[in-house]
Amino acid sequence: DISLCPSLGAGGNVKKYTLGDPEHFFGSSARLMRTRKILDEVREKGEKALIFVESRKIQLLLRTFLEQIYKIQMQPPINGTTQAVARQKMVDQFNRAPGFQVLLLSPEAAGVGLNIIGANHVIHLSRCWNPAKEDQATDRAYRIGQKKAVTVYLPMAVDTDFPEDASFDLNLDALLQYKRDLSRSALYPTEASEENAVAMLKRIEEAAG
Repeated sequence: DISLCPSLGAGGNVKKYTLGDPEHFFGSSARLMRTRKILDEVREKGEKALIFVESRKIQLLLRTFLEQIYKIQMQPPINGTTQAVARQKMVDQFNRAPGFQVLLLSPEAAGVGLNIIGANHVIHLSRCWNPAKEDQATDRAYRIGQKKAVTVYLPMAVDTDFPEDASFDLNLDALLQYKRDLSRSALYPTEASEENAVAMLKRIEEAAG
């Protein structure tokens, strides 16, 4: 939560935060600012977007503030609390809705079985340590019946005062791509591990000097 919305990481009250300013929320982190810009472009095209994010707090805040900014009525986020029988019904309603819409999902809950061809923009706001889960989530828009080109976005934070090697987001992206490349030729454990995290943080510290 803290990398996406720093004030929540300091023990902020999520329900109280929903009464705040949407512009303050989207201006609180680089990834949220980029996501807002992407959604503005999607709205101009009259198309639909999927946002994959694990944190239920962030899902709640996104739904609240996106409805305020874009004057739309969104489906509840699809996550571990969503009953399986209700998920495809929610997706069907989203697919049928005309014009610009946004659907929020957790990668784990939406990774298998859902056909979300109404959306042709996929935003991974938070990343999975397992690239296979992330790819399965993306594939929800690449189903039979999809008639539009699908665009996948990976918003990242890069501090221009430091070299790119010091960016956690860029290091994580490189690690996930490395795992994808390995999986094409051999079985490889892609789950998060302490070794992955320690090695990445060491590279970031060395790059930052």
